[in-house]
Amino acid sequence: MKQAISSKAGARTALPRWQLQRVVAYIDHHLDQPLRSCHLASQCALSASHFTRAFKQATGLSPRLFILQRRVQAACREMLATDQPLTAIAHACGFSDQAHLSRSFHLQMGTAPLAWRRMQAGALRA
Repeated sequence: MKQAISSKAGARTALPRWQLQRVVAYIDHHLDQPLRSCHLASQCALSASHFTRAFKQATGLSPRLFILQRRVQAACREMLATDQPLTAIAHACGFSDQAHLSRSFHLQMGTAPLAWRRMQAGALRA
């Protein structure tokens, strides 16, 4: 008699390291584009629902929150490396507009992007 596999056991399986690395590289390379779970799942040949559970198990974040985090990190790098306006940086990092960047940035960093940029510029000069 075959033993049924518990659904809890399957739900707790994280993505293997090679799949996670592949997906993270894909996310980083396509930050300026809309990224949907079904596209990310296809990088691992998984269904969107299984991918989402396994991704969260591996990273501790849902794909959506992970992508927002990576976009804010990319915006930080751009603000330090260039003097482009925040609108251009927002679009280059995949945010729909500067307000979307500001909301996401403030939630993660605790301050507005422009204030953060000014603080970083002051710290670099000191």
